[in-house]
Amino acid sequence: MALKKLKTPNGDFAAQEVTIAGTMFTSDTVGAAQAVTMVDSTGAQVPAGTSAAPVYVSSTSSTPLAPYQQLTVTGSVGLTVPTGATYAIIQCEGGVVRWRDDTTAPTASIGMRLLADGELFYDGSLSAIRFILSSGTPILNISYYR
Repeated sequence: MALKKLKTPNGDFAAQEVTIAGTMFTSDTVGAAQAVTMVDSTGAQVPAGTSAAPVYVSSTSSTPLAPYQQLTVTGSVGLTVPTGATYAIIQCEGGVVRWRDDTTAPTASIGMRLLADGELFYDGSLSAIRFILSSGTPILNISYYR
């Protein structure tokens, strides 16, 4: 793996470039996490809608926490948060869910949508977030970190 910081012409930090097993990734800084855009070997951006998924790169050292959690969403569900967790990566497969974290439960038609094969990097109140079935038979795969 090779890591290279990219700079603007005036010398300001602009992005990072990472090559892993021959695949190059570039990222723009967006707070504690960085949204990574996949590019091919020529430097052309991989088009949206391909099988490439976002990758999240933390700018701080993170420790994964057990247990990994998997939830089948049939009604309104919350998370079972391990002690010390400060953020989670939540992946949705097999359907669509809606979520809210403002102490109001989501409904099948009200709340933020998390689409099938979508991922949510969530660093808000882990004990407050709730999910509800919107369509399909969604399963949430959740990894916790501190």
